[in-house]
Amino acid sequence: MTTAISLDHDAADAANPLADEMARMLRSRLEEALDLEPGDSRRVRLSNGETSVAFTVRGADAEAVTVLLDRDPPTVAAPGEPAEVGIELKPEHVNDFVGGAISLGPLLLAGEAAYRGPIRKYLMVDAVIRGLLGAHWRK
Repeated sequence: MTTAISLDHDAADAANPLADEMARMLRSRLEEALDLEPGDSRRVRLSNGETSVAFTVRGADAEAVTVLLDRDPPTVAAPGEPAEVGIELKPEHVNDFVGGAISLGPLLLAGEAAYRGPIRKYLMVDAVIRGLLGAHWRK
């Protein structure tokens, strides 16, 4: 059984300009990575996640970046869209995540990222998202 891991928050997390910049970059990179051509098999694989995931950056004032993995094509939702799964990243992990260089599973297990909801649904497609982000980053 998977249990939610909660990050400790303190005063240093409030109003972090770096976190806000990382949140903006996270939205931009996810939008670019999910801009897939019709017929791309990765679209179907992502839609098989049958969930929605809200990514937040710890300490950011920016709204969550919600990825809708319950439709074809998968897409990044407008700000404020609710999600079944929530994942909170530390600002220092965002560059590695958007570069496709880090899997979220080990971060979650180590307590370096927090989550809520049925995280296994997201983890089923983490490798696909990581591959898309990495491929886009290398362009």
